[in-house]
Amino acid sequence: MRSVLARFDYTDKNEEVVGTPDPRVVGAAAGLLEEGEDDTDDATDGPTSGPAGDDGR
Repeated sequence: MRSVLARFDYTDKNEEVVGTPDPRVVGAAAGLLEEGEDDTDDATDGPTSGPAGDDGR
């Protein structure tokens, strides 16, 4: 939440309350993998969905 609040300007924004997003929690996608890790997951060969039986309707 802090990341969203810090990103946008809005009326009565209080920088002291919003603070700074924690880079250990929020960061660029490119920084998620460590060297040698693969970004593919063979365990999910099918389409992704919500909980079993959830067709999104």
